[in-house]
Amino acid sequence: MKMAATPATNPSQLLPLELVDKCIGSRIHIVMKTDKEIVGTLLGFDDFVNMVLEDVTEFEITPEGRRITKLDQILLNGNNITMVCGYSPSLVPLNSLYGDLSNNSLDSFKHAKSKESTGAHKFRTAK
Repeated sequence: MKMAATPATNPSQLLPLELVDKCIGSRIHIVMKTDKEIVGTLLGFDDFVNMVLEDVTEFEITPEGRRITKLDQILLNGNNITMVCGYSPSLVPLNSLYGDLSNNSLDSFKHAKSKESTGAHKFRTAK
């Protein structure tokens, strides 16, 4: 009888934080729980998926229309992140395609706290 592969025996499977870790130094597209989307270069993140990005463009849907803001650097609270995507210059902001995504919150970045945690959280950064 053949058993299903587990992450320990199948190195091609990545855990969510491992995937985010591979994005350090890359441009990413982040959909927030609000009417905001962020595109920037990921500098680092912690165990709560709080993220630091540089060379940031923020897209916001307002009653007056779409607002675009450029920022040098930003710290995002991981609790407000709905989805993280690889960035492509041809990518249209998702809110313009699907409307308000805030009710479709994804919890794909939640994970159990490590038993070894001492309250001081590592911040993963570019090597």
